[in-house]
Amino acid sequence: MRDFLLICAMGLVLLILQTTAVGFLIAARYKPDLVLVLVSWAGLRLALLPGIGFSFGIGALTDLMSGSPMGFFSLIYSVVFLACSYLNATFDIDRHIGRAVTVFGATLFSAVVVLFMRWLSEPLELGPYTAWGILVKSLITSLAAVVMIPALDRLRTGSTKLIGVP
Repeated sequence: MRDFLLICAMGLVLLILQTTAVGFLIAARYKPDLVLVLVSWAGLRLALLPGIGFSFGIGALTDLMSGSPMGFFSLIYSVVFLACSYLNATFDIDRHIGRAVTVFGATLFSAVVVLFMRWLSEPLELGPYTAWGILVKSLITSLAAVVMIPALDRLRTGSTKLIGVP
């Protein structure tokens, strides 16, 4: 229960940072998806029911904050959580390179789904600039994961220690 409450609090903080402060530091087209990194981390650390509940809930909040159709990011983040859980159970991806490659793939997946849904609603011109932007954003997000996941692990370890027990 404590892990679930901690990850919910971290999700709110990262969602607020992603929608406000990070946009001032990095161009909107290239800013990392911090919530996606957290969902990937949850896929490595949480059990199925709390993890899928968190992924769906933080996706719904992302939908509210971004103005996308309800359930859109809930579905994307739930699929990312399940994929990360499966990959970690199958290939033990809980190393720096494994985390980076997994987050890179998850960012590519979410960008392709977003582009496909935008293409369904209105015609889009896709070109090398679009592909380059997706690749750069995926790379930046995977580099953010290399830094964020050990920090999230330290935060989780520090919050689960019992106070006053030697």
